[in-house]
Amino acid sequence: MKIRCFLMLLPLMALFVSCSSESYETGDGSLSYMVADFVEAETDASSNVVSIMTDRDERLWLTRSVKLEWAEKPDTAYRSLIYYNKVRDDNGTYVAETVGATQVLTPIVTDVADIKDGMKTDPVIFESAWKSHNGKYINLDLSVKTGTVDGKYGQQTVGMACEGTDTRSDGTRLVRLTLYHDQASVPEYYSAKLYISIPVKYLPIELSAGDEVQVSMTTYGGEVVKTFGF
Repeated sequence: MKIRCFLMLLPLMALFVSCSSESYETGDGSLSYMVADFVEAETDASSNVVSIMTDRDERLWLTRSVKLEWAEKPDTAYRSLIYYNKVRDDNGTYVAETVGATQVLTPIVTDVADIKDGMKTDPVIFESAWKSHNGKYINLDLSVKTGTVDGKYGQQTVGMACEGTDTRSDGTRLVRLTLYHDQASVPEYYSAKLYISIPVKYLPIELSAGDEVQVSMTTYGGEVVKTFGF
């Protein structure tokens, strides 16, 4: 299935994508355990992922660099859901032994008035939403309906639209966002997972203490609205 995100053409990855690296023994000691984290996966000059920055601002170097087909640019941080064993190296420092990775979309927040073909809010399946621990992202766990025609996947479009910013009597502000989703002509045969992280830096205002961000989504069960304080 293909998903077009505002200003980016991105294929939707499977829920679990193996990393390209040598095989390893999964640790089973007290210092080794499986972790699934939303992170910034950091590439080196050869576009290999060499480290991750977690949402608690902890940088972990990988035990082996890995190549991810959607992390194409060198010296770049890509939003990702990473599965890894957190282990200690020979110096006693925590490092990440990667198991798999999933791409997380980071759409540009676009003013609703600037959407040329008009706002579209075709339904999605809502699972959960939360603010990252460091406050840099609002994360959405969604699924979209998809299917093939003559064995080929069509292309849907997702994005994040800003409906406006309200200033309240106490001076705090509410940023109102709505999930843009154009199902287009893609059939709705089965569900495919879609992770989205909204970078707070893409919002039209710089948030201050007391401000809130509201995210509205149209689902098959009706409208879902989630509000996050800063």
